[in-house]
Amino acid sequence: MPDLRTLAIFVKVAERLSFVRAAADLGITQSGVSNAISRLEDEIGTRLLARTTRRVSLTEHGAAFFERCRQALADIGEAELVLKNAQLKPSGNLRIDMPIAFGRIKVAPLLGAFQARYPDVNVHGTFNDRIIDLVGEGIDVSVRFGFLQDSGLIARRLGGAELSVVGAPAYFAKYGKPKRPEDLDSHNCLGFTFRETRQPREWRFSHNGGEIALMPKGNMNLSDGAAICDAAIAGLGLIQLQDYFIELTRSEMVEYFRGNLFVNTPDILPEILQRGGPPAFKMRAALGATLSSLWGIYSGFELCESTPVPGTEEYLDSEKYEIRVRDWHRAGHIKDYIARLNRIRRDNPALHGYCNLRFYRADSPHVLFYGKATPTRDNAVLVAVNLDPFAAHEATLVLPLGDLGIADDETYELEELFTENRGLARGPRYVVVLDPEVTPAHIYRVNRWTRRERDFQYFY
Repeated sequence: MPDLRTLAIFVKVAERLSFVRAAADLGITQSGVSNAISRLEDEIGTRLLARTTRRVSLTEHGAAFFERCRQALADIGEAELVLKNAQLKPSGNLRIDMPIAFGRIKVAPLLGAFQARYPDVNVHGTFNDRIIDLVGEGIDVSVRFGFLQDSGLIARRLGGAELSVVGAPAYFAKYGKPKRPEDLDSHNCLGFTFRETRQPREWRFSHNGGEIALMPKGNMNLSDGAAICDAAIAGLGLIQLQDYFIELTRSEMVEYFRGNLFVNTPDILPEILQRGGPPAFKMRAALGATLSSLWGIYSGFELCESTPVPGTEEYLDSEKYEIRVRDWHRAGHIKDYIARLNRIRRDNPALHGYCNLRFYRADSPHVLFYGKATPTRDNAVLVAVNLDPFAAHEATLVLPLGDLGIADDETYELEELFTENRGLARGPRYVVVLDPEVTPAHIYRVNRWTRRERDFQYFY
């Protein structure tokens, strides 16, 4: 019968599909790995690995043997841990990967108590919504939603998350509320897509004692949880959310939780920034600076740095691993744009608030329209952002004149804060054209008109 050490070597080679990488992980020589595999195949009497000069792969018998060996070694490892836990104090590095929103809301608050109980454990947490390779990326524990596919990974169910179909009051006022899953056929259902497959996630429902799954049918699929929530709040369609996201936006958490909108970090280089050029960076900056009272950028954003580690959303040249020296004046920077955003924030108290954010109607799925106002309505700011960095889009905005104390037939002034252009308008509808090559966002300050029309250059 093969010894456990030999089985462990085989399992490591099968996981890494490389004699060299397996030897490095185990801290032994490549020849030691090769000899152990040869002895194992001789003892069992069958070929477990197919070898060429360029790659290593499992044979059919090897794949079946690998699954059983890995599970057996895992069971033995757990049995050893049961005994050791009674005597040893946990220590060392623990690498945890978790979904972005769920990790921040549910996991991160527990880390303080965890480290108080295990002070010798160093926690390294990463947050992303993509499918990861635990072995290849060196992750010890991953928290994920959904059903575990066929896998040799050891999994434990932590709990469940209720799902709810939600929409904005403006959407329900126009299209009505669905009462049964089959009613969704006549509604615009916005899909959350997986970055790897680009396919939307199914909507699941408990129905007549069982479960049914429906594919959302709508005119928009997005791969970012915050973006799809923004789209639903703007009245563009229905979405299905886990209960923790509803908890964030509807419970008392709003009194103590503040979303700090970092537009990038060393670990967050979204695909849209990788491909969208300066328009994408400006679009993301405008959203971050105006949606929340807190926003931030990571070094290099001003220069539109966008080179990733291949196949990831992580910066290739990150200050996590090296000291960077940059030419802050090189061509293509957006420093002036960011400085202008910060001046707009400084000069408008409405943008200092967090709970005063409201989303409004725009008739283009590519334009997000929202605003903020002070409690006395002496400062009101409206923001229209083109979410498509590759093309210009026109949209008719429906301004919330009633919320601002302005009658539908009353003349008011719109002051565009990037260009400082001013003009008069009347009525709730206002047409904008947002060209990302010029500016992806318009930020308007709404002023009560107290002067004569001829005092202004433009009248709309």
